[in-house]
Amino acid sequence: MFGSLRTYIVSSKSISATPAFEALESALGTAKIAGIRCGITSHSPWEDVFQLAQDIQATDADLIITLGGCSITDAVKLAKLFIPNNVSTIPGAEELFARIRADESVKPATIPVINVPTTLSGSEFTCAGGATNLTTGHKQVTMHSSLYADVVVLDPRLSISTPRQVWLATGVRAIDHFVEGLYGNVAALFTDMREELGNEANEDIEKVIAGALGSLLTSLLSTKENWNDEEARLQAFLAVKECPRAGHNGIGASHGIGHQLGPLGVGHGETSCIILPWVLRYNWQHGDETARRRLGLAIDTFWGQEKVAETLGATGLSRKDADLYDVVGAYISALGLPRTLGQFDIKEEQLEGLAESAMKDWCTKVNPVTLTKDKVLDILRNAK
Repeated sequence: MFGSLRTYIVSSKSISATPAFEALESALGTAKIAGIRCGITSHSPWEDVFQLAQDIQATDADLIITLGGCSITDAVKLAKLFIPNNVSTIPGAEELFARIRADESVKPATIPVINVPTTLSGSEFTCAGGATNLTTGHKQVTMHSSLYADVVVLDPRLSISTPRQVWLATGVRAIDHFVEGLYGNVAALFTDMREELGNEANEDIEKVIAGALGSLLTSLLSTKENWNDEEARLQAFLAVKECPRAGHNGIGASHGIGHQLGPLGVGHGETSCIILPWVLRYNWQHGDETARRRLGLAIDTFWGQEKVAETLGATGLSRKDADLYDVVGAYISALGLPRTLGQFDIKEEQLEGLAESAMKDWCTKVNPVTLTKDKVLDILRNAK
């Protein structure tokens, strides 16, 4: 398809130890493998991204194949963008991001990429990528049309080797994409991208997002009950395909605060497990009629799935009385995932800096209900 002669492979450490990885190496042949990197640190530190870009450029790779989750996918996105723009430092990356925000011309990424995801983060379907400054603890995210993958391969069998908590937690991350996607607060900003994906009317995009959310909620529970259920895994992957539609329709503070928790040791997805319920409660309590209607659609979607409704009912919740905080929180607990910052040993004295970083994040700034630093601190303290 690509006529590649020099393929660079970036794999998670867990996948690199499987027969599937050996099969890939054998299929490509030693002569066509330009380089292999096993593992990217969680939340893609700048140092890992710059080193990856340097390695890819040094090997003169003409194709990149990734096997893994969001940290690997994000690192490759940024690395392939940095190569043509000669970026190798944090100031250089920040300057490039500023030019992208100002809609100034930058050289597009040109090396084709095949993503083989093993988690449910959904990064492989978007043109967004982020990296973390380990000194300041701040994570920065950018978007560029050349960051889309050329091919995405969904292999449910391969994902069975993904650590259980990583699989389930990244599933909650995708739930976060869909629930915040229902906000509809950024749709006007992404008209061009929505046209590329299919320019549905507002009520149609809400149906698409709610449908994907419902499918994911059911299939994720099924994989928890039967780890080897390949059909449920495939349905989860297929639901996550709709993440770009959600992200181009709505986003909010769960993403903005979550981005800043990564450098403190909270994994992808676990950030959503802890923060999403509290952000939803804040938005419900302080939102206008439109915000409440859209949050109500999320509540209806949870209760509208038979398996999910049974799970929620078993916790003592009733559809009549439970708010979205209760519903999402109970679902996350049913998956056996963490719910508090204290489980990651995050201290009170760290919250001030977290709130400051979160307020710099674009996703927090566009939350459908206005947030201040003090309100973010309230959310963080509630999540302790």
